[in-house]
Amino acid sequence: MFEKGTQGGIEYAPESKLAWIKILSPIDFDQIMHPLYQPQDMELSLVHEIVHIHLYPLKGEKADVRYSPDYMYLEQAVEALAKAFIKVKRLKEVVPND
Repeated sequence: MFEKGTQGGIEYAPESKLAWIKILSPIDFDQIMHPLYQPQDMELSLVHEIVHIHLYPLKGEKADVRYSPDYMYLEQAVEALAKAFIKVKRLKEVVPND
């Protein structure tokens, strides 16, 4: 269901514009097995996978090879965007605009 070490995953059918997103429950996330990972944040995982949908057209063929440079660049961009979106959203929750 999930690739080893991941907290979520997506299957995307661009021709039909459908996506299936799977997110690991925090209950099932083993922090002991993955001590370098942050605790599971389901909202961040969901946004991360949604960003993948939007960047899919920019993905090269080499980005499908796990841990290739193209794959790593794509994942870094997706993660940076997802974290930025979540940070802005959470800041707005703390300091709402009047």
